[in-house]
Amino acid sequence: MKVWSAEIKELEKFYDSLKGQFPDLDKELERLIKTDDENVVLIYARRCLYSLFYIICHTLHVWKYERRT
Repeated sequence: MKVWSAEIKELEKFYDSLKGQFPDLDKELERLIKTDDENVVLIYARRCLYSLFYIICHTLHVWKYERRT
């Protein structure tokens, strides 16, 4: 995907730096990086953002909410 190539490379660096620390985020980022379908990229990008939001809020004890898919 030429349109997202720069962003994908940055996500790969981010993925490498966090690999193994957050299993839920690892799974979503791996799928996001490996896909070639633009629609799937949007779906996994949303799921990654949700995972990041959950991790941050859970770490700060701001949000008392169980993670869903």
